Parts: sequence; structure tokens; C-alpha cells
Amino acid sequence: MSDVAVSVLSDIACMLGEGPAYDARTDTLFWFDILQRKLFEKPLSGMETVVHDLPVMASALADVDERRQAGAIYWFFKGEVRRLFSHITVPNSICFSPDGTIGYFSDTHENRLYRVACDPETGRPVDDPVLTIEGRERSGSMDGSVVDAEGILWNARWGGGRIDAWSPRGELIRSVPMPARQISCPVFIGREANRLAATSAYEGMDEDERKADPQAGKLFLLDLEINGRLDPPVLL
Repeated sequence: MSDVAVSVLSDIACMLGEGPAYDARTDTLFWFDILQRKLFEKPLSGMETVVHDLPVMASALADVDERRQAGAIYWFFKGEVRRLFSHITVPNSICFSPDGTIGYFSDTHENRLYRVACDPETGRPVDDPVLTIEGRERSGSMDGSVVDAEGILWNARWGGGRIDAWSPRGELIRSVPMPARQISCPVFIGREANRLAATSAYEGMDEDERKADPQAGKLFLLDLEINGRLDPPVLL
């Protein structure tokens, strides 16, 4: 376990907080409430959070389909789109090793995380996925992930109330307890990518469960020294 201090970065409670993304150019953190159809924009300079109403449920501009195995993972590069992997109920944890030779993804519903060898120039897989982490052996489900500059994968455990750090070989390095049970996705923030924030959710909780989990849905900041990485620009 860990004694890392975790504070609230935004006290706006999301029904399903997801899809956090950091823009280093403007020093701004964005995240979604998928079910409430909202996009949040928080300048880290201390300015107020701006809330944008959306016409559809979205997370990183992706529509949500809850049917079993209705999801898929796609590859996009310079205007070309290809379907890579189908029959995934809840695609998640899409991230890459620092050198781009390994891609990761999970199916939150199946509670498993896979790795796949990739072409570092295009991000396109060059081999079949390999099961790397069997999430059913621990409490909670494997939700969103990011990979730091040392190749460590940081995974949010939905229902497990923590963020787990894993080696590229699928070995558990550490666990950081969180103030809410349904942690959904971590993100590196700051122009040096040396801080870690995480979204959470109160989706599916009744009144008693929300009282027992009062921080659910809030955005958290971990007091943790971390060697993170900023997302590269998308090549349209």
C-alpha cells in the first residue's frame, strides 16, 4: 500500500468522470462527465472551471455503446482509419510505451489488460495482443491507464478505490488508495508532466452509497513525484 496524499482538484461531482486530457500549450486540464454530457475545462493557473454542455455522450469524442462486445478499437493515422480489435464490451486503457513499440488496451467488463507490439512510427500493431494483467485476481475492474516515461503503467481500478502501478511485464509495483471507490482514469498534468490527476464517478450509486462515498465523482490530485509524459499531437 501507499501513504501518498490525495487532494480534490475539482469538487464538481461527475456521474461518470472520464477521458481526462492535459493541454500543455494552455496549461489546461479537460475531462468529461459522459452520462451528463458535459466537458470540463480547468486552467491550472487557478481560474474557474468552465463547463461545456455536449449534444451526445462523449469521452475523447467517442460515443458510448453499452451492449456486450459492441465495442472496438480503431487505428487512426494521417486521415486513415482501420478497425483493429472487435468484440470488446468496454474498450479502455489505450496507451503506449515511451518508445512506441508497445501498445496497451483493456476490456473493463472482462477485467483484463493486453499488450501488443506496435510500429513506433505509425502506432499500428504488428502482432497479436497478449494477455498481460489478469484483473480478476484483484478487487475492482481495470479502467483507464497512462504510461510514464519509465514505462510504468498507471491504472485506475473502478470499484477498487485505488490506482495501481504495473511494470511492462505485468508485475504490480505499488497501489495508491484513493478517496473514492469508482476511480476511472489517470492523467499526467503540468508542463513537466510531473503530477498525476484522476477522474472518478458516482454512476450506479443509490442515495445511501453516495453518502458512504461522498467524494465520488470528483477530480483528484495525487501528491506524488512522477516522471510522466505528455501526449504527442495527433497526425491528421
